[in-house]
Amino acid sequence: VKETSRLTNEKQELTADKITDLNQKIAFLIEHADERPEITIEYFIPDEKKTGGKYVTLSGNFRRIDEYNHNMVFTSGEEIPLNDIFAIEI
Repeated sequence: VKETSRLTNEKQELTADKITDLNQKIAFLIEHADERPEITIEYFIPDEKKTGGKYVTLSGNFRRIDEYNHNMVFTSGEEIPLNDIFAIEI
């Protein structure tokens, strides 16, 4: 019963403008990766037990894009799937 009552959010579909904005910001980060810019991202974490999930925010220093695994990597070691990123603040 407790599990059923737990709320989850649906993953939002990105508009074409939002995708363009994210791609531009990722290109900027790749270009300036040596500077380890501080960023804040909002991303979706799918729920393991039911449909939906939640959006969380992470701040830290950008390290690189792992093109093989399609992840954004932070200097802390945190890795976020690129397909789950909703917003980036530089």
